Amino acid sequence: MKPLDKEIELLRQRARAALADAPMVAEHDPSDMADAMRLVEELRVYQTELEIQNQDLQTAQLRTEVAMRKYKRLFENLPLEGLIIDPQGFIVEANAVARSRFSLHQKAAFQRRSVYQIFSMDSRSALHAALTSKDELARAPQCQLAPGIDAKTSEVDAHIIVLDPESFVNEERLMVLVDRTFERQLAVMHDEISRSELRYRTLFDGSKVPMLLLDPDSGLIVRSNLAAQSFYGYDADHLQGMAISAINCLSGEEIVEEMGRARSESREHFYFTHRLANGQTVPVEVHSGPMELDGRVLLYSIVHDISERVQAQQRADRTHRLLSDLAQQVPGVIYQYQLFPDGSSCFPFASA
Repeated sequence: MKPLDKEIELLRQRARAALADAPMVAEHDPSDMADAMRLVEELRVYQTELEIQNQDLQTAQLRTEVAMRKYKRLFENLPLEGLIIDPQGFIVEANAVARSRFSLHQKAAFQRRSVYQIFSMDSRSALHAALTSKDELARAPQCQLAPGIDAKTSEVDAHIIVLDPESFVNEERLMVLVDRTFERQLAVMHDEISRSELRYRTLFDGSKVPMLLLDPDSGLIVRSNLAAQSFYGYDADHLQGMAISAINCLSGEEIVEEMGRARSESREHFYFTHRLANGQTVPVEVHSGPMELDGRVLLYSIVHDISERVQAQQRADRTHRLLSDLAQQVPGVIYQYQLFPDGSSCFPFASA
């Protein structure tokens, strides 16, 4: 019994005793009447205090109900799997996400299902250590869900919170599961990207063919390999940041137009004339296309020196013209006849 209730009960006993001892006559001793009046006044004061306490209690109860409704709403709509676990490890309550994922009844206590059944055998020891921990907040990282829970085996972190740390009777705990599967896949993808980037850099830097990375918006050279530096006669620092117009002999408008074609992949094979550091011009064949690197879209260009090919073509053209001129002067028919192994044939050349 609370101290205030004890005082009120003593006042009631005094009031009953005073009424029992009072004579049944109209006249009373003034001192007795004064005591009775003080007693009545004290009772009124205590009654008022009790009413105030009752109002405070009702207000506190109302606040508790509001807090419980908020907690229930938060727990039910939590976008993660949430479970209420009793001290024996049985599921008392589950939110909507957990019920859907683990096929639980809305009142999971009816099933008496152990939370350990949700996890694989390898993860149960770590989970048991977290559940039996005396800490108000415990964590069992990298727990594997039991096969069959999902179409794929998922990895989760189990965060366990003691709901009422000051209670010595009810030790229910809130378990929230944070899915780590995507994070793990992301780490694997990051490793693969890092290895791919390493392979690319090794291929780019170690290639014997000149290669350039261009910014299609500004037309600046972003990066060059050793072969490109040797071919053009510039060092890496000079090439990086140089405008492609300083190398390509086309006009600025033509360069922008050709880069636009390469960026849109409507064309990836080009023939240009490039100017070297010593002023010499060289015919080149360029294969170029877009690629994404460090969040930017760049043009990846592979440059081939076709000087020997052009010279050989020029020699072949001169020989052909000479043969044609000779054939026109000879007073007869000159032709070349070719028979193939399959029996077909053709005339590669015939005079006019």
